[in-house]
Amino acid sequence: MKPTIKIKTEIMAVCLCTTVSVSVAQECLPEILNRFDGIPELWDDNDAISNGGINCLQYFDSGSGPELYAGGKFNKTNDDQAFLGNGIAKWDGTQWSSLLGGVVGGGGAGLNLMTVSTMTVWDDGTGEALYIGGNFNFAGGVQTNGLAKWDGTSYSQLAGGVHTGSGPILPTDLTPFDDGTGEALYIVGNFSFVDNGPFLGGRFAKWDGTSLTQVPGGGSQLPTEGGRYLSGAVTSAEVYDDGTGPALYLAGGFSLVDGNTGTIIGSKFAKWDGTELFPLGNGSTNGVGSAQVVDLLVFDDGSGSKLYACGAASILGISRWDGSSWEAISDDLFSSDGQSPSLQSIEVMDLGDGPTLYTYLGEYFIRWDGEHWYIVNYGYSGFGVVNTFTSAIEDGQPVLYTGGTFEYSVANETAFDTRGIVKTSFCTQDSCPADLTGDGSLNFLDVSEFLSAFGSMDPSADFNTDGSFNFLDVSEFLAAFSEGCP
Repeated sequence: MKPTIKIKTEIMAVCLCTTVSVSVAQECLPEILNRFDGIPELWDDNDAISNGGINCLQYFDSGSGPELYAGGKFNKTNDDQAFLGNGIAKWDGTQWSSLLGGVVGGGGAGLNLMTVSTMTVWDDGTGEALYIGGNFNFAGGVQTNGLAKWDGTSYSQLAGGVHTGSGPILPTDLTPFDDGTGEALYIVGNFSFVDNGPFLGGRFAKWDGTSLTQVPGGGSQLPTEGGRYLSGAVTSAEVYDDGTGPALYLAGGFSLVDGNTGTIIGSKFAKWDGTELFPLGNGSTNGVGSAQVVDLLVFDDGSGSKLYACGAASILGISRWDGSSWEAISDDLFSSDGQSPSLQSIEVMDLGDGPTLYTYLGEYFIRWDGEHWYIVNYGYSGFGVVNTFTSAIEDGQPVLYTGGTFEYSVANETAFDTRGIVKTSFCTQDSCPADLTGDGSLNFLDVSEFLSAFGSMDPSADFNTDGSFNFLDVSEFLAAFSEGCP
């Protein structure tokens, strides 16, 4: 339904005496991709909530056009259980393919092995490449230790990589940032050693295209010049300018410690300006309670660019930082949902109505309009959780890819067996629906065209798409006519 506005009633006058019902086009339904089946014992029918599934999705163009890459914990696809490759695969729009067998190895117990947890595209000066991080020791037969570069044909290592000794290797985010010495790829997570060097606390490292180094402040063994350091895991990093210049913002389950006094000066959030770490907010909780912060994102909803954070829905939900304080924007939808899920990801996407902030709240796919959250009529999850989602334009139509550990998806009251990944096609919205002549302008010819279509019960005159022709369609047309064309 288009928004209600004041209209010029002198445009035309119509008398309607009958209501006629016709068939209307079916709403867009999800197009279901081939299933991802995790390691068989993890995807047993009695254990739908598994440790397998999709952790990250990333588009990358290796020379033949953008293609979708999926990272996570899996090794098979389709019902024939044919081996696909461990932890990473490529979708070309028709089929999934392996990237030289994917990744193998990794620290910790069996359930943690062979997992890709994060991906990003970055140019180190030799051309764009896909960078991946996760719990693995080898990628395509190359020893990589948690970090690898894929150029479209082969893998290469990032120096000695990162590791934790005997435990899982957990880089959780890869973010390009220029700290004043040139752009580099920053790596955050929960690891202890960088490039096979001495134990310096890990958690925070950077790759400049040639060398991999520990960033000061990642642990007590290597504090910043001011003596500050992070204690605990970092889950996300995002570049944001609060008006004082771009900086790298960090989030996670860590505390920011002043090593000079041993006191905690902040938690869950920190700002890195290239030299020093600074807390965000007031006190050790930074004004957002005890939630684990999972993801960060910069978005302008019309009120200026702000840093958004998500975490446990019952405590943090979605909050935004304006440069001086945190503001919760979780509203009644979060409190009335009756669930306490952890929001795993937030994204800005254009699904036909302009750039908008989206996330998943439990089983619901929701959007932010700048004032309130709304449930979108395309929700997924079922058993398990949604870990990641991304969008693209395919054949002129916006599509949404969603990945996680869910076993089925629900859209338009229909359940689909999707096993961890699903594609939804969205109907595009006409930017000037009252331009029925298609000439890019609105005039009496469009009014005449509408009256003709209305009289012949043409679907183009069913402006409110309810299958009937009556005064409501006239009202909708007049409203659209009054809005004009962009």
